[in-house]
Parts: sequence; C-alpha cells; structure tokens
Amino acid sequence: MHQDAQGGSRDKLSGPVVETAIGKIRGLVSNGLCLFRGIPYAATAVGKGRFKAPGKHPGWRGIRDALNLGPRAPQLRPATSIPGLASASLPMSEDCLVLNVLTPGLEGKRPVMVWFHGGGFESGSGSDYTGSGGLPQKEDVVLVQVNHRLNIFGYLYLKDVDPQFPDSGNVGQLDLIAALQWVRENIEDFGGDPGNVTVFGASGGGAKVSALMAMPGAAGLFHRAIAQGGCLVRAIEPDCATETTLRVLRILGLQPSEVERLCLLPQEILLDALVVLARERSPASIMGTFGPVVDGTILPRHPWSPAAPEVSRDVPLLIGCTKDEATVLLGLLKGAPDRLFNLGVSDLVPALQDSLAIDERQAGGLIDAYRRYRPSDLASQIFFAIGTDYLMRGPASLQAERKDAQGAAPAFLYLFDWVPPAVPAALGAYHGLELPFVFDTLEEETGLIGGKIGSNPDAVCLANQVRGAWAQFARTGDPNHPRLPLWPRYGRHARATMVFNTPTKVLNDPRGKERATMAEFLVSSHF
Repeated sequence: MHQDAQGGSRDKLSGPVVETAIGKIRGLVSNGLCLFRGIPYAATAVGKGRFKAPGKHPGWRGIRDALNLGPRAPQLRPATSIPGLASASLPMSEDCLVLNVLTPGLEGKRPVMVWFHGGGFESGSGSDYTGSGGLPQKEDVVLVQVNHRLNIFGYLYLKDVDPQFPDSGNVGQLDLIAALQWVRENIEDFGGDPGNVTVFGASGGGAKVSALMAMPGAAGLFHRAIAQGGCLVRAIEPDCATETTLRVLRILGLQPSEVERLCLLPQEILLDALVVLARERSPASIMGTFGPVVDGTILPRHPWSPAAPEVSRDVPLLIGCTKDEATVLLGLLKGAPDRLFNLGVSDLVPALQDSLAIDERQAGGLIDAYRRYRPSDLASQIFFAIGTDYLMRGPASLQAERKDAQGAAPAFLYLFDWVPPAVPAALGAYHGLELPFVFDTLEEETGLIGGKIGSNPDAVCLANQVRGAWAQFARTGDPNHPRLPLWPRYGRHARATMVFNTPTKVLNDPRGKERATMAEFLVSSHF
C-alpha cells in the first residue's frame, strides 16, 4: 500500500512508508532513490533459534523506521581489514536476519536483483557496498542486499550428533531462502516484479548462488542467477562436517551428548572457538571451514557435480571471474605477499602444496604444462595462473559447461581482464575487481585493496558495459545490449567468453589449453 509522489505514504517529518506483510516500514529518499534499511525478513535467530531454520517474523504495530543499516552476522575477520566496506562500523549480532531495499520508485514492476555478499561462508555483510545506488538508479532495477548467519552460527552441522537439529549445517542457506520468500511476498510494494528475480553474488556470494541452484527449497523463488568470482561445484560431506563439529565441541569442553548447551553459550564464546579453528585450519582452506553440507534433504546432492542441478534447469546462468583472481586470494588475503610474489622455479611445487593442497606429483604436472603454455612467465605468474584456474576459472567453466550440457536454460561466461592504471602490475585483474563496475561505484573505495577506480573514460565505458549486461540479464535472461559486442551463450564447441577489457570482445576458449588441462585435473579430483 503506498500513496504519494514517491509512491509511498508520507507523514510531515518522514520518508516513504510501505506496508509489508508483517508491518509498515518507513524509509528515506536519497539522490532519487527510495532506501529501506535493516528490514527484518525472519524471526530472530538468537537463543532458541540458534542452529535452526529461520522462523516467520511476528511483525510489529505502528510504523517501524527502516533508516539504519542492520547488524552484521557474528564473524572473525575485522571489517576494518578490508578498506571501503561500510560494515566496518556496524555491530555484530545473531539478530542479523535483515535486508536493505534500494529502489528508483515504489510504483511499477522492475526487475529485482538480490545480492548475496562475499567473505566465503564465514564473514562479510550485505551492507558492505552501501553506495551501490548507481545500479538501481541507472538501470531501473530494484536492488536487495541480504544479511544471513555465517560460520558456526550458519553452517555448524549437528544433525549426525544430535537429531534435534535436522536443519543445522545449512541454516545460513535457509536464511537466504527466507529472504527470497520475503521478496516474493513484498517486493511488488517496492516497485519490483516478484516474477522476475535475479540472485547474484561475488566470491562467497557466487558460491551461495551456486548452492541455491541445487536446493529444492529455493525452486521458483528466483529466475536468473549470476555467480561472480565464486563457484561451488561440490559442498561439504556430512562426515567431514561432523568432524568439524566434534572439534568445536572439544574446543568448548563439551561432550557430543551436550550439544544443546551450544544454544546457551554467549556469542563471544563461539567466536573464541572460531579463533582456535582458524589456527588449526589448513592453509589451503580458501573458502574456510564452514559451508553448505550435503545433508540429503535441504541440499540433496553436490550442487554441480557430476552435472548441473535439475531443480534449476530453467534458470539462466551468468558466470565468470577476473583474470588474476589468485593474486589477492592466495597472496594478499593469505598474508604472504612477499614470498608468493617473489617465487623461484624451485619454489613452485611447495607453494602449490601449501596453498592449494595439491600433492607433489600433481603440482609438478600442472607446473610443467603451464610453463609450456607460458614460456616467458615468471615463477610467481605461473603460480597465480594455476591458482586462479584451480580456484575460480576452472570451476566456473565447468559449471557453464554442465549448464550447457543440460540442454535447457543458457549459460553465459565472462572473464574480466581490465587493470586500473594505479594498480600494481603484479596484482593484475584481481579478485573482486569487477564489483565497482557492476554497482557503478568507480568513485568509491573498491574494497579488497582499497583505493578508487576513478572515472577515466575507459573505466566509465567498461562500467556501462558491465552494469548494462548484468541488468539486461536480470531483465531478460540474456546479457546482450547495444553497448556490448554480441555475447553468444556458452557451448562446449565454441566456448564463447566475453572478455571485459578495452576493447571488450568475445573470444572462443581463451587460453584453451590451460582451461582443458585444469578441467582434466578437476574432473580427476571428482569435481
């Protein structure tokens, strides 16, 4: 229900008011956008709700202000270690099941783009990029940003230790489904079309999208999917997840028969357990200790292995990564820039063993192949090329290939290959670099390495291409628009890939020998 020039009812001192299914909320208007922040989409997960599926929010009387960003989920990584993220100043709370809506107006039926944040399954916030008004404003879409439970709170698998917690291990994913259900029930009153919803995310957000595409509970709640610099071909097996649970119980001094006591412990005690787990973690655990679990019900199978999930066969997929994902993922974020950016040839095998848990024979084979393909590259460049293909480009290509083999909705593959002039050459097109181009935040802090892209002509042109492609894909399921070369759907024969650069162009199977080598390796590793 909404009436006024902005599409919402308004009192003398406030912004637009919208009546949702569980109560009225008041937002604000800024730079031509209606903003609603910290909207509860499910009941609190504190106390008895811990490790359980989200419940329906009881609602409220009167008008609830939706003017401030909600809390981020409890997590270890200090937000201040990642420059430019708005969540640095936000408190942490288990009462974090909130979302933000940014909309050009409350009338009409615009495409809806639901953003799942990065940080693996262990850190981050949907409010990390709060200045992302350029995407909804310039492309006339509704943007929804979601917070959900993470790490121990969202993905601790208790089912095989105590059957009283059948949903544990995947409650973080169930939070995302609850947010999508909220969108279906309410987004029309925010000027969105509940029949045209795109889920998208980068890094861990891309992995969340990949997992949702294999979850029966999410079927029909979204109609397109975008995974940027993050895939999830295989999820965590129950025995491995249970092993982590037993480690957590040991750290906390609890017996398996005392699982219920986990629900009574203060948030800080569980975060302390995360600190111990982080110390014990293998250096190769890029996505972290926690994530979706193949529990047989909520997630019945591995998301993209051995084939594309049937439950989302009619959902088009846009997927890809940056050309140099691993320079940040393995270099800066792993805290070893000096060593990994200055490797000698003799260092390559142990570096791959330490960083990716690839055994000595396999590492040697990959190094030999990549050195043949890249005879002039330095050892560190070989290392990061293998790391990028192993972590991101290889799995993204596999998902696109398996989507194509399904013979239903199309897949579109991209590679982001433009490097800002001020970025050190060794970093290249690093992990997350495409985000300012998607959200049109060139003049804001870029996040992972700090600094601004800036509005030089090349960057502006590229932002128009990328942002326009994402929005057009959300609108129609096809990313083609007038500012782009023709972008064919991905197929196993041509392997068309949109390479975003200056100029942007389509290449068929760029660096195909490397892709094929990595694909063979991944498939042999049961991807």
